[in-house]
Amino acid sequence: MRKSITTAAVLSLASALVLSGCTSDQPAPTPGDSGELTSVTVGTIPIVHAAALVLGIEKGFFEEEGLDVEYDIAAGGAAIIPGLTSGEFQVGLANPVSPMLAAHQGLDIVMIANADYAEQSPTVDADGWVQAPDVVLVRSDSAIESASDLEGKTVAVNTFKGIAELAIRSAVEELGADSSQLNLVEIGFPDMLNALDTGSVDAIVVSEPFYTIARNSGDTFRGLFSYMSEAGFELPGDVYFAARDYVEQNPEVIAAFARAANRSNAYAQANPEEARAILSVYTAIDEETAAQIYLPTWYEDANAPFNITGLQGLADLMLKFGLINNEIDVPSISVIN
Repeated sequence: MRKSITTAAVLSLASALVLSGCTSDQPAPTPGDSGELTSVTVGTIPIVHAAALVLGIEKGFFEEEGLDVEYDIAAGGAAIIPGLTSGEFQVGLANPVSPMLAAHQGLDIVMIANADYAEQSPTVDADGWVQAPDVVLVRSDSAIESASDLEGKTVAVNTFKGIAELAIRSAVEELGADSSQLNLVEIGFPDMLNALDTGSVDAIVVSEPFYTIARNSGDTFRGLFSYMSEAGFELPGDVYFAARDYVEQNPEVIAAFARAANRSNAYAQANPEEARAILSVYTAIDEETAAQIYLPTWYEDANAPFNITGLQGLADLMLKFGLINNEIDVPSISVIN
């Protein structure tokens, strides 16, 4: 079953979810036992990055592994964690900061499979737009031309202590500027373009579909660089994760899920038009916008190893920029498949 989402539903869910310390102790049967499918519910958020998951469900990749996979919409990456610990979800899909923060805070959350990553050195089209889904925007009449020009300026991120803040700080430093000189403010993605247009901020750290909306707004805005792509290494965009007790009690289910997820990634990457078409199933993105957005880069190899190196790089950024106060050993909170 595939579920759509409304803003009201997101806000309602965000206020209703609370952290629970209980976990499920009922292991699922081995996938395919007695011809029965093992039910797995994935908690995710309505972003373009989840298209590979939804497409994989549609294509039957999970069913072929003995799994009956559904997805449910959560308010954000952090809101997925309570669903895992309570047993509402068996798997989560979000950016890696959420599961790594949860593990750092003592919750037994482990990462189990790749989803997508930021392509390094994306191309620029004839009109000067960076061909990537995550871009720093300024007004067309702005004097800001480079990362160093952002020093001392007010820059909007969608949330503090998230992957956008880590990525923009790292990207600015990789491009030769001082990230401590950024004046970061928190503004939700839907409100960013208006804030930039009215001069409330000097730059915004935006993602799709709002990047495409900006490109379609005439000559109002201008792109600088992809903050995810310029972070200095192959930055993981999203991962699948689960509660450690579920993983340990159901290793066959987790292995089967990872195989199907990897296959879904490869299929979405090889069939972008199908990935675009599936967006209307679980997001409010209209067909016209879906046809224009820059999709994330999913792992094109169905046998791609789990991106431990990139995840460790992200964990190191979390320490460097103060999200955590001691090192995270990524292999210890990952199922390496």
